[in-house]
Amino acid sequence: MVKQVTFILLITLISFGNLKSQNIVNTAFKGGEELKFIASYNMSGLWTDLAQIKMSVKAVRMNDKNLYKLVSTARTYTKWDSYFMIRDSYQSWVNPKTIKPYIYKRDINEGGYTIKVKYIFKRKSLVAKSTMQVRQNPVKSSTVKISSNTYDLASVIYYIRNFNYNQMAVNTVKTVTVLIDNKLTKIQLKYRGKESIKVASYGTKTCYKIGISLKDENIMKNNPTNNIWLTADKNKVPVLIKAVIPVGSIQMRLSEMNGLRN
Repeated sequence: MVKQVTFILLITLISFGNLKSQNIVNTAFKGGEELKFIASYNMSGLWTDLAQIKMSVKAVRMNDKNLYKLVSTARTYTKWDSYFMIRDSYQSWVNPKTIKPYIYKRDINEGGYTIKVKYIFKRKSLVAKSTMQVRQNPVKSSTVKISSNTYDLASVIYYIRNFNYNQMAVNTVKTVTVLIDNKLTKIQLKYRGKESIKVASYGTKTCYKIGISLKDENIMKNNPTNNIWLTADKNKVPVLIKAVIPVGSIQMRLSEMNGLRN
């Protein structure tokens, strides 16, 4: 049960993928941005804060290229570690303008269950070179075919922050694709208009409300309560994520933001 909650929680936050064939120029964030979220779970009417999620952007130089290193981490609060400890890390090295990733790393430890994944994206040949290790099993290598706009779990949320939602009609639906565990997973996004959201100590923010569902997955399929809210400004910061799953509800709410671009 807890693994399902953790998986959907993270997918909801950072698997909001590559809108079909749209090229962007990043104007929403810069190096030095840091976001913090509180992850909560509700099974019987009571919300319980379980973990902190952090997302950061750092300007780096690698192989003679100026890149952004995107890091998203999930960590349960100490009092929950004895019940089910989570120590997850997602990293992506991306082009600062297009947000297309060059390298992706995923290192998770959830209740002692560990997975390490690495992708090297080959854009010209439209493949990703993958290595994966589950627990202490041997490392498996493979090659995965990708599209020109395939992203990963760490980069996609930054990518969609650069779309002009003011030019989208309400109820516009987009199909997206994200590379997860060597598989291209389809996600549907539905723009639901603007809505006011109270954000921690930052007051009430007007936000773009976007519905999320995983195609061919009953766990998050066509449920109107599965949504992400982005601030309706030039930064498009994710401030709230909500989802209903078979064993309850989850939400992530922004608690702190620093180093915004605009």
